[in-house]
Amino acid sequence: MLPRLRALDGSALGFGTGLLATTLVVLLGATRFPTVGLVLVLAVVLGVAAVTTVPGATLVAAQCWGLYAGFLLGRAGEIVWDERGGWAAAVLFAAALLASVVGRMLSRPQEVSAPGPRVDPVSDAAPVSDRAAGPSRVRS
Repeated sequence: MLPRLRALDGSALGFGTGLLATTLVVLLGATRFPTVGLVLVLAVVLGVAAVTTVPGATLVAAQCWGLYAGFLLGRAGEIVWDERGGWAAAVLFAAALLASVVGRMLSRPQEVSAPGPRVDPVSDAAPVSDRAAGPSRVRS
């Protein structure tokens, strides 16, 4: 069972990990290959969205898209809104919603049925209780 984070907690986790992923891509010099950056940011979105709510997943997707469009497609934080940025936004938001819903389904506790009454295996008569029948000598 996966733990669930509240929306703002998931958003904070997504921003931090998205910032680390974006920094890693920039330091590795992969800004010439924005698809590599998108894959790494997508992994962050999928991982964080799976453990947060749908609003949290939406915030994570928006933040990661801003980091991607601002530092990997654009430079120095200037967000680039072109065809690649639009496709990246669509992919990140769809992945976030899907991961959050799947994560929610996996985090639901399984239905466990309560055990029935115990039956005396010798007589199969009446259920056996944990209390003795008749008056108690202690209480008498």
